[in-house]
Amino acid sequence: MGMHIGWLSDSADLPAILAGAAGKDMTVSHYDSILLAADECDLVCADSRHGEASSLCRQRLSNTGVAAILLGELDSEERSAWIKSGADDAVHLSWGADELAMRIRAAVRKAHLARGLWRHGPLTFKLLERTVCCGGKRVPFNMREYALLLYLARANGKTVCREELFKNVWGLDFDPGTNRIEVYMFRLRKKLRRHKAARLVQTVKGRGYRLNID
Repeated sequence: MGMHIGWLSDSADLPAILAGAAGKDMTVSHYDSILLAADECDLVCADSRHGEASSLCRQRLSNTGVAAILLGELDSEERSAWIKSGADDAVHLSWGADELAMRIRAAVRKAHLARGLWRHGPLTFKLLERTVCCGGKRVPFNMREYALLLYLARANGKTVCREELFKNVWGLDFDPGTNRIEVYMFRLRKKLRRHKAARLVQTVKGRGYRLNID
């Protein structure tokens, strides 16, 4: 499940930079009020001319609102002013779509971490509760399974070898030569299969394991 971005504007037409930023992991919907946008979105991109843009920033500044990026024909002073007022970022409409996408992901990641969340593909880890949701539905992992899945998620798609997993998940400085990891990978896949996500956990022959979100 990708990010849901709100476009807060008087017009439903997306600016080119925002339309270009939307990809396979990001959908954009138009809102003319922050009430629905704040409840439904991971982040709101607001037209700097919109009447509720200042309110959006004030809510973010008080840590009660959704992550926010302001878009407009903004000079450096205006960008600084929006960020000081609470926006996570402020972007000029002439900038590239790839840069906006990068800034959106960074702002969402920062906001989620502040709320004790970590997202990787369809998985959302609630760090304070030590629970995991897949596609919005809770998956009942035990503590070791949770720690193993979170470690793989934080590797961000990179392959993790057995030795690294034993050291960082089990606290062992050596590979005991058992099939313990294989058993736990089977358990992860079995539980994720119920949410049609078993293929997330991949074995890289001769190297280790990774989470795939492609």
